[in-house]
Amino acid sequence: MLQLMPGLLYVFIITAVFTVLLISATAVFLLSSARAIVHRRYLNSVFNEKNVAKASKSRPILAKPVGFLLSIEDAETHRLLTTFKKPAELRLYHDFFYLRPYFSRSAYLIQIEAIHDISFTGNILVLALEHRGRRIIVKCWARNLGNWRNRLKRLI
Repeated sequence: MLQLMPGLLYVFIITAVFTVLLISATAVFLLSSARAIVHRRYLNSVFNEKNVAKASKSRPILAKPVGFLLSIEDAETHRLLTTFKKPAELRLYHDFFYLRPYFSRSAYLIQIEAIHDISFTGNILVLALEHRGRRIIVKCWARNLGNWRNRLKRLI
């Protein structure tokens, strides 16, 4: 019986570890799915697969191939519409601001007319826009975004 105890202890430990991993993976999946549903409800016309094709037809003013989409938030309810920070590509056109997360077929296409406020905190670009009567805040990060402030303010 004493020889079976270490084996049973290993079985219990391995079972507990796999149970915790299974529960946490399920929780992450459900949280991501819930955020995706809310994200689609709030930003369906802004975040779309067709936006990649629209942006490819014109030439950007400024482009950053490497950046991060930090968060998208509804300012009224303080609800985050994104789950994780994502590496993304940033581009600025005459008519819109383009933000495409890597490993995604869709892209954010924010019309310049919809942007109300632009601010910088360090290297974080904060865009406040109006969409369907809601105030949405988009936060992006990239190196050396100083040029973007002047261009964005000039376009607005």
